[in-house]
Amino acid sequence: MLIWFGSDFILNFKMRWVDYIVLALENLDGRAPYKDIYNEVEKLRVRDKQTLPRTWKDNVRGRIEEHSKVVDGYIPGNPDLFYPAEGKGKGIWALTH
Repeated sequence: MLIWFGSDFILNFKMRWVDYIVLALENLDGRAPYKDIYNEVEKLRVRDKQTLPRTWKDNVRGRIEEHSKVVDGYIPGNPDLFYPAEGKGKGIWALTH
C-alpha cells in the first residue's frame, strides 16, 4: 500500500493480515460477524492487488484470536486489538479501541 499526502509520496509498506482486519472492522463501524469481516478483507486485499490463499479465512480467524486477550489463542506480547462482542463462540468481533 502506498500512502500519499497531496502530491508527495510518504510511505510504501506491505499491510499484514492483522492490518487488513483492523481496517475492515473500522470500515464496518468497529463491529461485525466473521462473514462481513471476510467480505471486507477480501475487498481490501483485491483493491491492493494482494493474493487470497486457499486458507485465507483461517488466516483471518487466527490473527483475530492471536490479538484478543480474552480468547485462548492470544499470543502474549501481541497488542489486544479485538474482543468477542457478544461473548466467546458467537463469531462477532469488535475493535478494542
